[in-house]
Amino acid sequence: MNVGLENIVNNLRATLGKMEVALGAIDEAIAWTDEDGKIQWSNKTFDSLVNRNRFQILGAKLYELLPLSKEGENIPIAVHPVNIALQGKLKGTSTYEFRQESQLLILEISWASLKLLEQGTSAVLVIRDITARQQFEEELRLHREHLEQLVEERTTFLSEVNKQLQEEVIQRRQVENDLQQSEQRFRQLAEHIHEVFWLSDPHKSEIIYISPAYEEIWGRSCQSLYEQPKSFVDAIHVDDQQQVINSFAKQKLGDRTEVIYRIIKPDNSIRWIRDRSFPILNELGQVYRVAGIAEDITEAKRVEEEINKTLQREKELNELKSNFISMTSHEFRTPLSTVLLSAEMLEHYADKLSPDKKQKLYQQIGIGIGRMVQLLDDVLSINKADAGKVVFNPVSLNLEDFCQELLAEMQLTAGNKHTIVFAMSGDCSKAMMDEALLRHILCNLFSNAIKYSPQGGQINFQLSCHNFEATFIIQDSGIGIPVEDQKRLFESFHRAKNVGNIQGTGLGLSIVKRMVDLHQGTITVESEEGVGTKFIVTVPLNANF
Repeated sequence: MNVGLENIVNNLRATLGKMEVALGAIDEAIAWTDEDGKIQWSNKTFDSLVNRNRFQILGAKLYELLPLSKEGENIPIAVHPVNIALQGKLKGTSTYEFRQESQLLILEISWASLKLLEQGTSAVLVIRDITARQQFEEELRLHREHLEQLVEERTTFLSEVNKQLQEEVIQRRQVENDLQQSEQRFRQLAEHIHEVFWLSDPHKSEIIYISPAYEEIWGRSCQSLYEQPKSFVDAIHVDDQQQVINSFAKQKLGDRTEVIYRIIKPDNSIRWIRDRSFPILNELGQVYRVAGIAEDITEAKRVEEEINKTLQREKELNELKSNFISMTSHEFRTPLSTVLLSAEMLEHYADKLSPDKKQKLYQQIGIGIGRMVQLLDDVLSINKADAGKVVFNPVSLNLEDFCQELLAEMQLTAGNKHTIVFAMSGDCSKAMMDEALLRHILCNLFSNAIKYSPQGGQINFQLSCHNFEATFIIQDSGIGIPVEDQKRLFESFHRAKNVGNIQGTGLGLSIVKRMVDLHQGTITVESEEGVGTKFIVTVPLNANF
């Protein structure tokens, strides 16, 4: 075999090895089949899922290794996700059941249809075990139903209490003594419930009765409320006071009210309260008293917040997964197609190709491999950063010398279409930073400035050292970033909507942000679409934490 081709093949093998490591490190199982549904490649997570070794998996029919069912019924082979993909449905996601020995797993499977050169249609499946998540959601559902049952029981209790109050008031409307006895009986009842029962005179704005549970929930004595009725509103969070005051006005009109508000206890802790009131009418049909019950719903609020956070996290994970599938399908397909096509031409027509043509094919293979290696390096960098495995190694640096060297390298990369102008202020001769991470940060920002200024032009590079901080500014006059994309600029796999066919993975700035964070610095962006972009990185001069 030609020596150059051997080197290319060796490089390709090394690249595929890195791909194995990167894709083997993720929790999702991934499998790739040919047009017959036979497995051509899978990661370690998939191997573990089907409990087979690599030699048993490669070449096997995917639907045979991964029989699926829905609601206990085996699905037909024709609607297996791999066959749906091979039938031309480009993308999709659905939930299936898979029996792994004695355990029934719930799998969320996403599929994509790919066409690589003349090799026909291939299928890529990404499989995620969501058994634990579904069990957690079921537990949350049961807990929510339990809470709803408790609320219903309390509501029934309140309705019964209110009915009893009305009956007792009607029966004893002529006799004040009977009314007092009724209030006494209700007092005894209220003192044995965990919620706060209260009775007020809406026309005098005074509390007639408050149950002992008030002292436990509010952290204040009942006597203090009798003496200073205004302290009830004073204990309410300032943002919620107005809605409570509005409910008082409705109570005077005989309306039933329900209001949710926060109180601040003397120890500054905050509790959530649901407060409901019911009017008590005299013989003339006028509001005579207002009875109410206030319950502490802090725990219910906490559970609700956890559910919302879980749902939001699931949404973010699904979006991240979709972006990952879309990015890898696109970014791997183009360079891989180039490598395969060039390698096939060299293999079958080497004796008919001119030296210049061969050299061009070798260069195309090298460029394709380089793009795949860079993509894998970016994925591995993100994984290491998320796992907290990036080593931070600050060393002594002369930032002026460092930037001058970097400037020379970047000018060579930029070519004749771009001119980089460097300016510096302050004493930047003594700094303590991680040289490798700093180089990666600035090289990525320079690369973006060049790449997203396709018409060329001037790139301004500024370094300033003041107040124990170093500030790096890289400004271009390129295509700019839409305002709606700027908030998500540092998220993994996110790319601005105006990049068009400019190549990129959406990982570069996410990696840069993590490296700036390791320096305990900040990175901000100022951009206007069609005008240009300015990135500002500020880090401590002494980052030896």
